[in-house]
Amino acid sequence: MTMMGTELGYTGNRVLYSKLWVRLLALLIFSFVIGALTLLEEFNASSFFLNSNQSGSVVQLKKSDLESGNNDDDDKDVEQEEEMLLTQQDEEVTPTSDIVVMVMGEEAVFRTWLHRLQSIKGQLTFIYASFDKEILLTKDELELDFNYDTLFIPNTTWTEGRTMLGEEALRKEKARKIEFDYWLFADDDVDFTCLENDESHSFFGDEENCWQRVFDFIARDEIPAKASAIVAQFGTAGESMAAMSTYDALFNAFKREYVPYLQPYVKLPKGFSEWMSQGALFCLLKTCMPGSAVVLPYMKVHNTAHRDYTRGLNNTQIQIAIRNNYDDNEMNFHPCPKPFDLSQNQDYIHKFQSLSELNDNMQTSDITQCDAMKKRFQQWQSTVLGKN
Repeated sequence: MTMMGTELGYTGNRVLYSKLWVRLLALLIFSFVIGALTLLEEFNASSFFLNSNQSGSVVQLKKSDLESGNNDDDDKDVEQEEEMLLTQQDEEVTPTSDIVVMVMGEEAVFRTWLHRLQSIKGQLTFIYASFDKEILLTKDELELDFNYDTLFIPNTTWTEGRTMLGEEALRKEKARKIEFDYWLFADDDVDFTCLENDESHSFFGDEENCWQRVFDFIARDEIPAKASAIVAQFGTAGESMAAMSTYDALFNAFKREYVPYLQPYVKLPKGFSEWMSQGALFCLLKTCMPGSAVVLPYMKVHNTAHRDYTRGLNNTQIQIAIRNNYDDNEMNFHPCPKPFDLSQNQDYIHKFQSLSELNDNMQTSDITQCDAMKKRFQQWQSTVLGKN
């Protein structure tokens, strides 16, 4: 019994020791594996960068790629930031005024205007009315990303053509449910030469395109609040900041809030001088908004074509045009009852250093005294668009 018990005790201890060694060995192996995995993980962390893309999958990028700037996503972010910065810079210099440009002229001149206005940075709508031939657009022209329309108005006078352009502007405003900021009428042969001096460079910066300067100026926030229109004028008027009451008709950008007091152009009896429509307008300019036309500065305007039409100034004809178009007995409005000065550049002020200084020196007028003209416009508008 005693020997057998001793042998059993020894055997039991041996089994116990064997189990302990197995557990100890297992613990050592486990610790080794954990250590190895930890080292491997640290190695991977130093060699690779894990980044989730937009679809949620994992993209492996080498750290060397990050250090050398080859991270595609980072490059895209930088590119997007640069594009946003360029866009903001463009917005800072791009005119924001909404302008409808209306030109009546020969069919052959249409594409000169189309290419000219296409290059302008700004918000433009273009309407061209040809009086000699219908404009046939090419496939490429029809697909242009530019807002323009053409009209064919044969056998019309200058005055009738401008009124028809105004009618089209009314239709466009109705269709888009918002008014333009400016109605701009221009003769087809008008062009500009910009002055290159210290004053012009200080005002317009490095802009070299003279037509871009024209639209940049019209769209400026600093345009005088007293201004009813921005015009081009012959002679020395465009050499500085200037304003006047009466001006040539070749390039007139009317602020939209003044359009109801100036449009439509008068209807003239057959055989009357075409100058009479602008002459009659002088009456309204002097009566309703004297000295309120701002002249495009630091540029000279010229017209390149000279066509045959009935011209000349005649106070008797102008009095007939005024009485037939402007008189309103109901509102007791009878402007310019006597012959008046028909010259341009009346109430001319100039040589100011800034637009704010110009505004301070411009006349203040009470436009409400000419509400009869607004009534006339509303009647014309109802005829064109129909009563709502």
